[in-house]
Amino acid sequence: MKHLSRFWILMLCILATLACYVMGFSSGIAAFIGLGILFEVLFWGLIIVKSRGSNRQNNT
Repeated sequence: MKHLSRFWILMLCILATLACYVMGFSSGIAAFIGLGILFEVLFWGLIIVKSRGSNRQNNT
């Protein structure tokens, strides 16, 4: 269940990123572009945390 919820959170982050980029670039509102960057950082941060956590478990 934990992996499935993590997957959906990641998908929501990337969809929110894309939506913010589309709205920001089409309307020229920098706040949407900034929000898109924030969601993208959150997405990659969750990916990195997951990969580091799995490496720690494999090393012990």
